[in-house]
Amino acid sequence: MSGLQAVQMMTDDQPLTVPHATWLSAKTDTSSMKLVLLNTWSITRHADDITSSVYLSVSDVAAFTETRLSSDSLPQQLQHKRVLHVNAPRQRDYGVAVVVSSTIFTRELFRHSSDICQLLVVQVECSSHCVIVVTVYRSPVLSMADFKCTLKTHIEPFLHNSSHPVAVVGDFNIDARQSIALLDVTQYVTSTTHTDGGVLDRVYWTGNDVCLTTEVIGCHWSDHNIVAVRINNPEHDAETNPPSSSLSSTVSSRVQSADVTTRQETTIPQPSPLLTRQAAKRCTVARRQRNLYNVVGACRFLDGALCSQRLQLDISVPVHDIIKQYCLEVHRAPGNGHCLLYSWAAATQLNVQQAKDSILQEYRENAVTYSTAGVTVEELQHYVSCQNYNLQSVDAVFDILCNASNVTAFVIGQEYDYSDPQNVICIPGCTEIRRISTTESE
Repeated sequence: MSGLQAVQMMTDDQPLTVPHATWLSAKTDTSSMKLVLLNTWSITRHADDITSSVYLSVSDVAAFTETRLSSDSLPQQLQHKRVLHVNAPRQRDYGVAVVVSSTIFTRELFRHSSDICQLLVVQVECSSHCVIVVTVYRSPVLSMADFKCTLKTHIEPFLHNSSHPVAVVGDFNIDARQSIALLDVTQYVTSTTHTDGGVLDRVYWTGNDVCLTTEVIGCHWSDHNIVAVRINNPEHDAETNPPSSSLSSTVSSRVQSADVTTRQETTIPQPSPLLTRQAAKRCTVARRQRNLYNVVGACRFLDGALCSQRLQLDISVPVHDIIKQYCLEVHRAPGNGHCLLYSWAAATQLNVQQAKDSILQEYRENAVTYSTAGVTVEELQHYVSCQNYNLQSVDAVFDILCNASNVTAFVIGQEYDYSDPQNVICIPGCTEIRRISTTESE
């Protein structure tokens, strides 16, 4: 048997998996819109690479940054496409572009260009979808404060006023795990998109969460990776979970009877108690799922900001921005010294007494370890019974709870300057992040 025959036999026995096969298979899916984002590092220079890429060819819409196009000419390879682009004032610096097939309806809505920031807003209708695509490029020399002002002035009106879902994509040139650019909008890219390891390319989406998926694909000719975005048809969920006909007829009858007499209003059928309970249960389940998704997104952001080696870090992002960005719920706790326990109970769906019991149980099982660290059982008993206790026991409680549940937890809070104990100063716009993890959870 020759060497080539042996190789062929091994290949047949153990076929190689195709990288990103799910994205490649989406090419034949006519019900979804496929969008790619890539920093091309000059479209003209890499026109052949763009047109020959099997991963880029899947897309219906391509959003490119650092295009460096001249205003009067396009690469011959893209002449059969429709190309909308915005150049920097100095022509060959930076720039963004949206490239679509000539058969896809595309309409430019807005453009903005400065030497260090370019924005392009287009409306795209494809595969039964109508989406507003905002392509962004921010130069590293543009401060985040000025950049946020630009987004607030030019982009947020589309986010709040558009009747269609909005996708904001682009190269933000700052790690998404360490900064927040748009409030109240979820950012979906979590894998690194740059060769240096940062999440510089972002995808914000105002539509239904379940409709959008992202995937990061390597690109050998750019220092950025391809971000592949798939927007699925939201009508699929509506077809598989249609609204109750009884509830719909009741709501309809209420609307129709708005202008009739009071006597007629009293005859309107009411939803049954069973239906009301079922609807409330569905709403509760949906809310819990949405909250879980938000919490997971926040934890990924915090974990990325800390990287693998740090346990504590200060970042220049206000606490309320993190809360708004990931739509986290804020709960009030009784002022009895157990706010940490109430927070833990809400996050784990336990009650406070169960949390107290787990603290003492974990201590008893690992008493030597905790006592060596200076934590005594007497202090913990004082803590759980709301009696006097010191700050050391409070610090230990979170670690004990994480160890008992085998989870990683994050604490975020306002950063303060303690250099002068008599004059503790709040540091505006800064958040202190702390990660508490067990050996098992790592």
